[in-house]
Amino acid sequence: MTKDQIRQDRGEVYGPPDENHSNIAAVWTALYRSRYGPNMPPITADLAELFLAGAKAVRIARPLPDSPDALKAYMDSFPDAHNYLDFAEEYLFGKSRLTDAGKKPI
Repeated sequence: MTKDQIRQDRGEVYGPPDENHSNIAAVWTALYRSRYGPNMPPITADLAELFLAGAKAVRIARPLPDSPDALKAYMDSFPDAHNYLDFAEEYLFGKSRLTDAGKKPI
Protein backbone atom coordinates (compact mmCIF):
# COMPACT_ATOMS: atom_id res chain seq x y z
CA MET A 1 0.00 0.00 0.00
CA THR A 2 1.38 3.42 -0.94
CA LYS A 3 1.58 6.39 1.42
CA ASP A 4 -1.26 8.05 -0.45
CA GLN A 5 -3.43 4.95 -0.07
CA ILE A 6 -2.63 4.75 3.64
CA ARG A 7 -3.47 8.43 4.08
CA GLN A 8 -6.74 7.95 2.23
CA ASP A 9 -7.68 4.84 4.21
CA ARG A 10 -6.79 6.41 7.56
CA GLY A 11 -8.49 9.67 6.56
CA GLU A 12 -11.75 7.87 5.82
CA VAL A 13 -11.70 6.44 9.34
CA TYR A 14 -10.16 9.26 11.39
CA GLY A 15 -10.80 12.39 9.31
CA PRO A 16 -8.29 14.88 7.93
CA PRO A 17 -4.85 14.31 9.50
CA ASP A 18 -4.23 17.95 10.42
CA GLU A 19 -7.58 18.14 12.23
CA ASN A 20 -7.15 14.74 13.88
CA HIS A 21 -3.61 15.40 15.07
CA SER A 22 -4.54 18.87 16.34
CA ASN A 23 -7.39 17.32 18.32
CA ILE A 24 -5.07 14.68 19.74
CA ALA A 25 -2.60 17.42 20.71
CA ALA A 26 -5.37 19.38 22.44
CA VAL A 27 -6.42 16.36 24.50
CA TRP A 28 -2.82 15.55 25.41
CA THR A 29 -2.27 19.19 26.38
CA ALA A 30 -5.30 19.07 28.68
CA LEU A 31 -4.09 15.84 30.29
CA TYR A 32 -0.54 17.19 30.62
CA ARG A 33 -1.74 20.43 32.19
CA SER A 34 -4.07 18.58 34.55
CA ARG A 35 -1.09 16.65 35.84
CA TYR A 36 1.63 19.32 35.79
CA GLY A 37 -0.23 22.63 35.97
CA PRO A 38 -1.91 25.10 33.64
CA ASN A 39 1.29 26.93 32.76
CA MET A 40 2.79 24.00 30.89
CA PRO A 41 3.27 24.78 27.17
CA PRO A 42 0.78 23.26 24.74
CA ILE A 43 1.53 20.12 22.81
CA THR A 44 1.44 21.06 19.13
CA ALA A 45 0.21 18.90 16.26
CA ASP A 46 3.76 18.25 15.05
CA LEU A 47 4.82 17.13 18.52
CA ALA A 48 1.78 14.85 18.72
CA GLU A 49 2.83 13.36 15.38
CA LEU A 50 6.33 12.73 16.72
CA PHE A 51 4.86 11.10 19.84
CA LEU A 52 2.68 8.90 17.64
CA ALA A 53 5.69 7.92 15.50
CA GLY A 54 7.56 7.13 18.72
CA ALA A 55 4.72 4.89 19.86
CA LYS A 56 4.96 3.01 16.58
CA ALA A 57 8.74 2.68 17.03
CA VAL A 58 8.21 1.17 20.48
CA ARG A 59 5.82 -1.36 18.96
CA ILE A 60 8.29 -2.16 16.18
CA ALA A 61 11.06 -2.77 18.74
CA ARG A 62 9.18 -5.75 20.16
CA PRO A 63 9.95 -9.27 18.92
CA LEU A 64 8.14 -10.40 15.79
CA PRO A 65 4.76 -12.00 16.55
CA ASP A 66 3.99 -15.56 15.44
CA SER A 67 0.39 -15.31 14.26
CA PRO A 68 -0.37 -13.96 10.77
CA ASP A 69 -2.95 -11.45 12.09
CA ALA A 70 -0.54 -10.13 14.70
CA LEU A 71 2.24 -9.94 12.11
CA LYS A 72 0.02 -7.85 9.79
CA ALA A 73 -0.75 -5.42 12.63
CA TYR A 74 2.97 -5.32 13.46
CA MET A 75 3.92 -4.60 9.85
CA ASP A 76 1.33 -1.77 9.66
CA SER A 77 3.40 0.08 12.26
CA PHE A 78 6.16 0.82 9.73
CA PRO A 79 4.12 2.81 7.17
CA ASP A 80 2.16 4.44 9.99
CA ALA A 81 5.39 5.64 11.62
CA HIS A 82 6.64 6.96 8.27
CA ASN A 83 3.40 8.85 7.73
CA TYR A 84 3.48 10.41 11.20
CA LEU A 85 7.03 11.63 10.53
CA ASP A 86 5.97 12.94 7.11
CA PHE A 87 3.07 14.83 8.71
CA ALA A 88 5.41 16.35 11.29
CA GLU A 89 7.79 17.42 8.53
CA GLU A 90 4.93 18.98 6.55
CA TYR A 91 3.69 20.77 9.66
CA LEU A 92 7.10 22.16 10.52
CA PHE A 93 8.26 23.11 7.03
CA GLY A 94 5.11 23.31 4.94
CA LYS A 95 4.65 21.52 1.66
CA SER A 96 5.76 24.55 -0.36
CA ARG A 97 9.03 24.88 1.59
CA LEU A 98 9.74 21.19 1.10
CA THR A 99 9.18 21.54 -2.64
CA ASP A 100 11.43 24.63 -2.75
CA ALA A 101 14.15 22.60 -1.01
CA GLY A 102 13.97 19.97 -3.76
CA LYS A 103 11.98 17.43 -1.80
CA LYS A 104 9.06 15.80 -3.54
CA PRO A 105 5.79 16.87 -1.89
CA ILE A 106 4.24 14.13 0.20
